[in-house]
Amino acid sequence: MFVLAQIETERKNYKNAIAAYKQVLKSNPNFDMEFQAKLKLAQLATLSGEGGKDARALLLSMVKDGKNSELLDQIYYQIGKTWLNENNFPEAKSNFQKSLDKNKTNTNQKGLSLLALGNIYFEDGDYVPAFAYYDSSILFLAKEDPAFATLKDRRDKLERLVTQIHIIETEDSLQQIASLPETERKKRIENSYRDWE
Repeated sequence: MFVLAQIETERKNYKNAIAAYKQVLKSNPNFDMEFQAKLKLAQLATLSGEGGKDARALLLSMVKDGKNSELLDQIYYQIGKTWLNENNFPEAKSNFQKSLDKNKTNTNQKGLSLLALGNIYFEDGDYVPAFAYYDSSILFLAKEDPAFATLKDRRDKLERLVTQIHIIETEDSLQQIASLPETERKKRIENSYRDWE
C-alpha cells in the first residue's frame, strides 16, 4: 500500500494516494512506516492545495508525540511548507527556523530547511540573507537532490550581487562620513575606534 501510494503521488492522483496512505496507517505499521505515512499525508494535503489546516493539525499532533522527538526537524519543515503554500511567509519562516533548531544529525534536512528560507528571502528581493541561506544550504544538501544544480547556480550569481551591494553600502557610509563637518567626522571616527577596542 505504501508503494502504491507513492506511485499514485507520482501520477498526481492525490486522492488515491491519500486513501492508500490511510490504509497503511490502518494496517498497524511499524514506527518508521507510520511516521512516513503521516508525513506523506500532510505533504499531499499541501500538494493538492487543500487541507492545509488539517495537515498542520496532523503534524502538530506528531510534534506532541514524544516518540517523534528525534524527527521534529522533518515535522517542522513540513509545517513550514503548509504555511508557504498559503503564502503565510512569517509562519513559514518560523517553522523552517524551528526545523533548523531541532535538527541534530540530518544534514540533508538541514540543507532543505536552509534552502526553503533562502527561497523566501530571494522571492522577497532580500538578496543578502538569501545568499547567506543558499551558501549554507549548499554545504548540507545532497548533490543528488534535484534542487542542487539550481541552488548552486543561484548562489553563485547572488554572490556577485551581494559583493556589489556590500561595496555600495561601504561607499555610501564613507561618503556620508566625508560630508560631515570636520569636528563631527573626527568624533565619529574616534567613537568607531573606541568600539573596536
